[in-house]
Amino acid sequence: ARTDAKTGLLNAGAWQREADVEVTRAAPAQTPLAVAIADIDHFKAVNDTHGHLAGDAVLAAVSATMRDLLRDHDLCRRFGSEEFALLLPRTTTAQALEITERIRQGISQLAIPRDGDTAIQVTISIGVAVPSQARDTLDDLLAAADHALYQAKRGGRDRVIMHSDTR
Repeated sequence: ARTDAKTGLLNAGAWQREADVEVTRAAPAQTPLAVAIADIDHFKAVNDTHGHLAGDAVLAAVSATMRDLLRDHDLCRRFGSEEFALLLPRTTTAQALEITERIRQGISQLAIPRDGDTAIQVTISIGVAVPSQARDTLDDLLAAADHALYQAKRGGRDRVIMHSDTR
């Protein structure tokens, strides 16, 4: 099985294998790529307020939105409880910001049905990183994207932040 049962996204092993290939291929050819980590804002509050089944519905809706808004060659996986890792091959910095902003906006417009007349709405924060050196590994890029994600969270959530390299 290559997919996560709850989200329909790539599972950890499949994503890692494909992402490693893309990063290894991109470096010598100097082909642009980007990595992003996205986190559903205040997801614990969704579970605490509406229950874990509603939380599962939110995960499924967010995952489906990401699949719909990503390109066929992009890679997406669940990366923790309510986090997602994205690998965007053949993607410039400007394109990465455009793609992740489109995802952020799409998720902010979701209205996930729940019992009764109310719907659950969520937002997402995203940190993005691009290689700064040819020798950057996938782990380097994930760490940089994670750093940018925390900047987005500290900056008020519901935003995309590009990692600025200070190495």
